[in-house]
Amino acid sequence: MKLVTLWAFRIRTRRNLATLPDYILKDIGLTAEDAQQEAQRPFWH
Repeated sequence: MKLVTLWAFRIRTRRNLATLPDYILKDIGLTAEDAQQEAQRPFWH
């Protein structure tokens, strides 16, 4: 069950990352392109 929880966490956080505005991404050291690339990764990676 722990693995399923990890996958759900990844799905949720990657979806949230994809919706962050540029100024917040800049604060955490990411570009919009970085965020989109991460959001498109499969949940098992």
